[in-house]
Parts: sequence; structure tokens; C-alpha cells
Amino acid sequence: MKSLTHNYSYWPGMDHDIEEMVRLCGPCAAGTKQPLKVTLHSWPPATKPWEHIHIDFAGPHLGRHFLIIVDAYSKNTKVISAPNTKSWQTVAILYKLCTQHGVPDNLQR
Repeated sequence: MKSLTHNYSYWPGMDHDIEEMVRLCGPCAAGTKQPLKVTLHSWPPATKPWEHIHIDFAGPHLGRHFLIIVDAYSKNTKVISAPNTKSWQTVAILYKLCTQHGVPDNLQR
């Protein structure tokens, strides 16, 4: 709305006036996107190591990406450098971890 108004007119305090008008406008408030209400839930607590793991990529940093793996039980964190985030690269890293620690019951991204 402000951008459109700037194309056709100007007055001192215009942005503030537009914001105030929208704030007080009932139809404007009714038309805004309301976030969906969802019930929050926690993951069930892990009862043994490597039962639930959480993974995500960070980066790029200095041309590398980092796969971060957190064991929900011990909070042990592994950070593994990877040249990219391609699925085959991720599978290769997870395969190696699963041969060392076993297959987790749940993997959350």
C-alpha cells in the first residue's frame, strides 16, 4: 500500500499515516493472513543412544557444507564436512555413521 501511494503522491509522515490507517481499519485486519493455529508437541524422549537423531546442513562456509548430527539421548553432536548437500553425498555420510552406531529408530530433519 505504501509503495503504491508513493507512486502517486507524497506528504510528510506519509508512511506513518498509512500504517496508522491500516492498523485502525477493520476490513484490513480481517483480510490479513492469520497464521494457522497448531498444537505444539515435543518429540518423545529418547531412552537409549542413537534412538532419535536430528540432522541438518549448515553452510556454505569457505566452500564447504557441514552436516550436523545430534543424538537426542546423549546430545552428542557430530559435525561432518561435505563438499555439497546432494542426496548421494548425504546418504554416503549417513551410511558410514550407521555402520558405526547402528540404524536409528527415528531420523528428524
